[in-house]
Amino acid sequence: MTSDPQRGFPSHPDLTNPQIPQLERQLRLRFAEFVEHPAEHHRALATALRAFGKPSWNALLFGGFLRDVMLAGPEATPRDIDVVITGPSIAELESEFARFIRRKTRFGGLVMSFAGWRFDVWPLEVTWAFRNHLVNPQTVDRLPCTTFLNVEAVALSLHPPRGSGEIYSCGFFDAIATRTIDVGLEANPFPDLCVLRALITANKLDFALGPRLVSYIASQAPKYGVERLLALQESHYGVVRRPASILKRWLQAVYTHAEKEPTSALKLPSTTPIQLDVWEGVNVDFAFGRHLAESDV
Repeated sequence: MTSDPQRGFPSHPDLTNPQIPQLERQLRLRFAEFVEHPAEHHRALATALRAFGKPSWNALLFGGFLRDVMLAGPEATPRDIDVVITGPSIAELESEFARFIRRKTRFGGLVMSFAGWRFDVWPLEVTWAFRNHLVNPQTVDRLPCTTFLNVEAVALSLHPPRGSGEIYSCGFFDAIATRTIDVGLEANPFPDLCVLRALITANKLDFALGPRLVSYIASQAPKYGVERLLALQESHYGVVRRPASILKRWLQAVYTHAEKEPTSALKLPSTTPIQLDVWEGVNVDFAFGRHLAESDV
């Protein structure tokens, strides 16, 4: 599917990638390895996921959790787990999971805690891009096309009728195969946070920034400045993961690249790995008392 710039419909490049069947098998295998890991907190996660397996529901894992599992398998340390559900209303979800709910998000989702794992859960129809008619039809197979970053544009059905998790993607496997992050759906209510998350994610994964993402950052970042990106790290992650000096270095590289090589990908200048990556652990979001969910992006 091609892009319609007037309506903001994203392209669907994964449909033509010949590596898709192999990569889908790899994702299913790594997800199975993750939930079947003998560690106690992995077993707790498997139990929590079964809670979404009501007969009339279709629960899908979505976004960054699957990205991390795809890349790291059982060693992945996701910050949170996004679950999108068809079938129940938000009121039914609130009733079913009342004792696990910590708060509601600004977009109508629910932040829950199961055995130390943080979940962001919402009905399919309240997905921001669907609610604003930016992606149609508003169906589970189009859910991945609602993400800003293509490296998060993937969903896996937890309890499909045939028993093997159905996978839906919209550029995700291209991102994995080429190790390049790019823009999926550009429309987003938080462009400043998109800039920050794009830089942090590219650095974390050691992926390049694609041409569209370079252009986006070059056009949006000057509107906010480095101080805003520092403040966003505090509010979003609970800690400043990259100081002003590194952010300035990255942004200067983006500006230069956008001007001189606008059609090629950019690998951000390398940085010394952070020793304290505890924010990616399963309990840290509650420990810091953060109130902005990944699903708010």
